[in-house]
Amino acid sequence: MDEKLNSLEHAILSEIEKSHRETYPFLKEQMLDLKVSSREFTGVGVYVHFSHKGQKRQENNISKEKTYLGVSKSIYIDTLDFPISFELNLSEEGVLEFLEIVSNDDKTWNGEFNSLTITEEE
Repeated sequence: MDEKLNSLEHAILSEIEKSHRETYPFLKEQMLDLKVSSREFTGVGVYVHFSHKGQKRQENNISKEKTYLGVSKSIYIDTLDFPISFELNLSEEGVLEFLEIVSNDDKTWNGEFNSLTITEEE
């Protein structure tokens, strides 16, 4: 597949990178040429899997366990009533494995949207 990120994925990853810049300084470089290897739609969200090609394994930069990163901001998209939830999964070596995006509405969501708004959580 090796597709580019869509605007929602890019916005989420940018917010995660900004929020975790001090702890994970390598994130920005990992995201520079990030490609999507697959998108798995679940009915309530999507798993966005990333190609490991071009990503560098990090030595001694993170703990030796999987890491899940989020942010304390809300992202609203025009096709849903409530903000989405999301988290980025990093491998033990700091490789971006997948981004999980979940709808908090009580209806199915196929990943479609036209616009998004990011707000600080209260």
